[in-house]
Amino acid sequence: MLLRRWQHQSATEALNKYNSGEQHFLCLATPGAGKTQMAAEVARRLFAQNKIDFVFCFSPSVATSKGMRDTLEGALNAPLTGLLGAKGVCVT
Repeated sequence: MLLRRWQHQSATEALNKYNSGEQHFLCLATPGAGKTQMAAEVARRLFAQNKIDFVFCFSPSVATSKGMRDTLEGALNAPLTGLLGAKGVCVT
């Protein structure tokens, strides 16, 4: 996945916070800026580091949930259906 500089830096900062024990990270950017791509990169790296084994994604709408699921499935090369064998689930 090719990321913009800010996405790469933000993903790295989120992982640094996670690895130091912090539980929260806020990414604030305009609609369409690429927050979903950045979040998918964070999930991909956490899976690669064996830090997580499942992703729960909560979204405010069905459309947002579908977009997030599509992006995460592409980044992780795995389904996010919540079913057996899936790497996560996206819900509203």
